[in-house]
Amino acid sequence: DDSPQDPPAAVNISVSDVSSRIDPDDLMDYEATVWLRASPTRKMDLRLKEKERILGTHDDGLLDDAIIDDAMNILSQQFPNITGFQSCTLVKLHNSMRFKKEEMGASILQIFNTELIGTGSHWVLLSTVNCKPGCVKIYDSVRSSYINEDVQAAICSLVATKGDLITVQFESSDLQAEESNDCGVISIANMVMVANGIDPATVEYSGSMELRNFLVTCLEKGEMSVFPHSQVETRQSLSTSYIERFCSCHMPDDHRLYFECDKCENFYHPKREGYGD
Repeated sequence: DDSPQDPPAAVNISVSDVSSRIDPDDLMDYEATVWLRASPTRKMDLRLKEKERILGTHDDGLLDDAIIDDAMNILSQQFPNITGFQSCTLVKLHNSMRFKKEEMGASILQIFNTELIGTGSHWVLLSTVNCKPGCVKIYDSVRSSYINEDVQAAICSLVATKGDLITVQFESSDLQAEESNDCGVISIANMVMVANGIDPATVEYSGSMELRNFLVTCLEKGEMSVFPHSQVETRQSLSTSYIERFCSCHMPDDHRLYFECDKCENFYHPKREGYGD
C-alpha cells in the first residue's frame, strides 16, 4: 500500500540528550526533573532541559519536538476552528515526513522540521489560513525558497486539494539573527500571529532573549499570546513554487515505477492500482 500511514495515537518518548555540563552521575535526576506536567493542553511532561533549551543554555537554544508540540497543543485549544497542530515528535520517531491529511479547505497551522531526514535541524511554519484552495504559505526565518522532496511529501500528506498541483507561496518572515538557532521560536511566534489574524510579513520581533523569555511565560501560563513585536511595512512574498501530485495516493514523484493511463494520461503506481509490482 503506497498511501501515507497515520501515526499512532501515542508513543513512549525517550529523553536522552543532555547538556555536556551535566555530570553523568546526575543524569537520571536531571532527566526526571519535570518543569511542566502534562495537562489538557499538553500531551507530555516538559522537563528541565526543555526550559534550558528555550533560554539558550542547552543545545545552543535549538528547540526540540517536545517544545514545538507543546506550543501547538496549547494554541489548538485556543483556536478550535484551526486544524493541523500535528505532533512533530511522532513524525520524527517514524523517520518519515508524513502527517494525517486534514479536511478539504481546512485552515491549517503546522510547524515542521525541514531537515528531518537529512542533517541539521530547521523549523518552519506552514499555513493555509485565508489561503485559496490548493495553496499553502511557508514562513521561514532564513527566508529560504527551497523545499526538498521530504517536505513536499509532508505538504501533500497534510493538505487536501482536488487539483494535481499544490501552490507553495514563500512569505517573508522576520529574519533570525545570524548563527542563531531562533527558527523554532520565530516559527512559534509566526504561528501565534497567523492564528490571531496578524500577517507575519508585517511584523518585526523583539530580540531573541525577549522572545525566548516570553515563550517560557506562555508555556508556564498554558496560554499562547501575541509575541512582542513592532509593525513594519508589508514585505513582498519571496517566490512561488508548485508541487505536482501523482497517482490516487496524491503524493509527489517518489521515483518509483509509474504507468500512464491511456484515457486520463495521469500516472499511477501499479501496486496502488491493483496491478501488482
